Amino acid sequence: MTRMSATHDDFFKTITIYSQESKIKGNVYDGWTYLGTGDDGDELHYKKFKENYAWFKTLYGKPKKHKEFLGDEHTTTGYLILYKFDCGAKEMGIKSRGYLTKDGVVDSDQTKDLLIDMEVPFPDTMEEFLFRVLL
Repeated sequence: MTRMSATHDDFFKTITIYSQESKIKGNVYDGWTYLGTGDDGDELHYKKFKENYAWFKTLYGKPKKHKEFLGDEHTTTGYLILYKFDCGAKEMGIKSRGYLTKDGVVDSDQTKDLLIDMEVPFPDTMEEFLFRVLL
């Protein structure tokens, strides 16, 4: 009986360890390419949308509180942002963005293509890193 109990415990420890294994950079999980995890536990993923566009998704290590523009507070689990890239000019701009919740996207910011403010990313910033991911 004791031996069976120990085997049972070992089985659940193995499952727990397996489920907590870190993801491998460059692998695709649920259609998103994993780019890495920051010191804060936030995961960064990307997915190509169409030519010169890519979605980037940050999944928070811990949920965060976010107050919408209209005042409603939500518990957010991540952030989505759609970038437009001009590789020739080495510029990028935001087309769309929003916070993720268990119920979907809240506080999204949709812009028209003509209103995208294309900028050259500053060196040593997250935007420069994202730009290099797609070059």
